[in-house]
Amino acid sequence: MIKNLPLLIILLFSIVSQAQITKISGTIRDKETKETIPFVILSFKGTHIGTTSNADGFFYLETSVKVDTLEVICIGYQSLSVKTEAFKNNELNLELSPSSVDIEEVTIVAGKNPAILLMKKVIKRRKQNNPERLLAYSYEQYNKLQLDINNFKYNPDFAKNKKTLKYKSILDNIGTDTITGKTYLPVLISETLSDYYYQKRPRKEKEIIKAVKISGIENTSLMQFTGQMYLDINLYKNYIKIFEKQFVSPIAVNSLLVYDYYLTDSTFINKKKYYKLIFKPKRKQEYTFDGYMWIADNFFAVKEIKANLSRSVNLEFIKSINFSQKYEVINDSIFFPANETTLIDFNLTDFTPGYFGKKITSRKKIKINPEYEDKFFSKTIPQELITLENAGQADSTYWKSVRHEKLSDQEQQIYKTVDFVKNIPAFKTVANTIKMLSFGYYEIGKFEYGPYFKTYSRNEIEGHRFRIGGRTSSAFSKKTEYSGHIAYGTLDKKFKYGIGFKYRISKNPWVVLSSSYNSDMVQLGASPNAFTEDNIISTVISKEANKDLLLQDKFKIGIEKEWFKGLISEVKFSYKNLYPSEFIKFTDYNDNAVTSLRTSEIILNTHLAYNEKYLESDLSRIFLGSKYPVFDISYSFAPEGLFKNSYNYHKITVNVEQSIFLGFIGKFNYSVEAGKIYGTVPFPLLKLHEGNQTYIFDPYSFNLMNYYEFASDKWLSVYAEHHFQGLFLNKIPLVRKLKMREVLYGKGVIGSLSDENKNEFNFPTTLSDLSTPYIEAGIGIENIFTFFRVDAIWRLTHNDKPDNSKFGIRASFQAQF
Repeated sequence: MIKNLPLLIILLFSIVSQAQITKISGTIRDKETKETIPFVILSFKGTHIGTTSNADGFFYLETSVKVDTLEVICIGYQSLSVKTEAFKNNELNLELSPSSVDIEEVTIVAGKNPAILLMKKVIKRRKQNNPERLLAYSYEQYNKLQLDINNFKYNPDFAKNKKTLKYKSILDNIGTDTITGKTYLPVLISETLSDYYYQKRPRKEKEIIKAVKISGIENTSLMQFTGQMYLDINLYKNYIKIFEKQFVSPIAVNSLLVYDYYLTDSTFINKKKYYKLIFKPKRKQEYTFDGYMWIADNFFAVKEIKANLSRSVNLEFIKSINFSQKYEVINDSIFFPANETTLIDFNLTDFTPGYFGKKITSRKKIKINPEYEDKFFSKTIPQELITLENAGQADSTYWKSVRHEKLSDQEQQIYKTVDFVKNIPAFKTVANTIKMLSFGYYEIGKFEYGPYFKTYSRNEIEGHRFRIGGRTSSAFSKKTEYSGHIAYGTLDKKFKYGIGFKYRISKNPWVVLSSSYNSDMVQLGASPNAFTEDNIISTVISKEANKDLLLQDKFKIGIEKEWFKGLISEVKFSYKNLYPSEFIKFTDYNDNAVTSLRTSEIILNTHLAYNEKYLESDLSRIFLGSKYPVFDISYSFAPEGLFKNSYNYHKITVNVEQSIFLGFIGKFNYSVEAGKIYGTVPFPLLKLHEGNQTYIFDPYSFNLMNYYEFASDKWLSVYAEHHFQGLFLNKIPLVRKLKMREVLYGKGVIGSLSDENKNEFNFPTTLSDLSTPYIEAGIGIENIFTFFRVDAIWRLTHNDKPDNSKFGIRASFQAQF
């Protein structure tokens, strides 16, 4: 299997030194005025390979096809043919002569730009022309999504090699993109056919996925993201959200402050007059587009738009975003989006292979203000997404009859190609390696070994710790997962272990049963986001070797159910024994040693998130958040005498968090948590506030607080963070080229502790209550060298305690767009 690996790497990511590539780049100007000309069409003669110049008149093309003539076309100018040298770099500075064709006279008022006058009318009619202002509408939607490997160099002679003849079906699909000029190899194509319904009052959306066809991936839930409600570009909103960034719409209320506009052309379509407006950003590195749009006279609605990501925008991993929309005129006055195309070019660097993501959307059978039955929409779910059970079983005859556009010969071949590629042993090896680096597990047949980063660690209790573990893969079962691990410490010379299972009872509604038993070390007072102590990263980045770990035997069993989208509840039973250590001792108020602390809890967790989106696999979900507040409520009850329970208590915790997008100002995150414990409990069962004894920034912990520093039985904590996304640094010459972004951070907590709880167990010498609030604040820079964030943090209160830090530098690794 390994012997084929180099061949596949050459095949998929071929950076062939002797590859023959024709590259064309340059700028196009008006021959008389010498001004640059945007959106000029350029193509190689006799091919479909081409591009358009950007808002600054710059263009770039490359191809492995042998060509020798570049054709240049632009409305209002004479066409031009230019000879080029095949398989070489061609730098061209072209000039176009204005054509002698007379165009309609335009009256220009002195001191007033006609494009600005037109845009003011467009902005004034934004609400009236927004399709979402309609009381109701419905349509049939066809989505086609394609993923391609790009940015590799390919030599056609490679296909003639005897060793690569069996890969001929793959090599035949290598092409050159007409927009970017990059060579690409299609690796995935999917199609989705759905019916979409919208109602304004009360606001309801419903989408029924009728058919899904996808190459290589069997999980249809992933393809729900090709539906209307997951990839939605509404030009009439002030901001267009793409990859957690908000781009200013070219027709936003404040667009005249952000864009420059130029009126360049006019035409008639079906006896209606339209004006062509070119737009480009006023300033560099802001979240903007450049492009052009056709505006309808009288209605001042957008008929068509083509837009590109501004070249200097402060965005990582995305080399370009291009989207176009065409609007259909309905009832002679309503401009409704009927066709959309989006192309996104992902690249880690300019020198490594990347990916194209291309989505084409077509809408037909558009109905305005249809009548719905009373029970048509769900009363509890604002955005209802239904995938029919047989959606993935439609045959080729069905697809041929329902497609809104015919597949090209190359697209039809992709289905065969991807199925062939995924079964190549070397491809499986590459795929498994990528999965291991991303998720920590390496798949071998029906078993996944991991997490690999827990194989070795070190702490003061166990010394050198070695661990091996894993879980069954989806090849074993799509409904059941078994997991386990075993570990050994060289200092305490003890084995630790754990076993567990998950079983999916139902997928719709989502119901999962899980259970586990672990006898292993735990860190009390660690945040849920912190690296676990058996993670090798914790060993490397800790300020000192950890001696605060405790041994715990824990059994739990629970069932999780989704009642409707956005509301999930879980009922669990937990039984655990917690043992002291030589560093963290358990002694009662009479200084008598306590050998173990036994608790049995019944726990009810509730997750409420209005309109939350998620990715779903066979046995787990990854939540992608919501623009609305997300609530998590946890209630625990430990009845006296249940399984020889040591204590009787109730505990309730309520948490709310939200990300608020504020346009060009950035993104504001906040989280508020409140909790209370009813009953008398020892310090290990109190709220031990989350400390952080590493150099890694953790938003869910107090970064300058130590473990076992503060405890409460009633508390309120607040966290706030604002990401300016380069609002200030983008204005500084030279510095803005680094694309760094500013962050402000603050976190505080206040709590109280009853005398009964203070005296139940003797506290460690470092532990105290929080009658005075703990507050820390910081300022940070993120997107340093693309992947890093560094924060300077100040501890503003409780600075009289020994062994604490008033100031600290914390770093973190993050990959964000």
